[in-house]
Amino acid sequence: MDGGSQQSQLDIRLRQYRALCDVAESIAAHRDLASLLQDLKERLQMVVKFDAAQVVLHDPKQNLMRRHILESPAPPRDRSITELAVEDAPAGLVWQSQQPLLITDLAAYEGRYPQVVAELREYDVKTVYILPLTS
Repeated sequence: MDGGSQQSQLDIRLRQYRALCDVAESIAAHRDLASLLQDLKERLQMVVKFDAAQVVLHDPKQNLMRRHILESPAPPRDRSITELAVEDAPAGLVWQSQQPLLITDLAAYEGRYPQVVAELREYDVKTVYILPLTS
């Protein structure tokens, strides 16, 4: 790799790191959900390319995982899942374990999360990466 392309790669990494720090700052700074979600959508696009992004939050009163769509290539359908029991959502597993989850083989998760896998297939999703966001 020549010096110019190494510098270019370093510049890209530095911009991503700064944007990631901005994401963390945004999570800490916002007190209302709507403005936080809008800010996250804009800042995440500076860190990583994605076709769709969602934030799934735990509702402690009802013990549910509730989905908020940040970006989607298609409008949500009437029957789209918006909330699930913790044990029925891959995001519930991530929330409980505080460990990221990479799903590249939907069939491997069909038995455990049938509703989620069915919806992912409807939208032709191939890969899902779920990260814990804890404040």
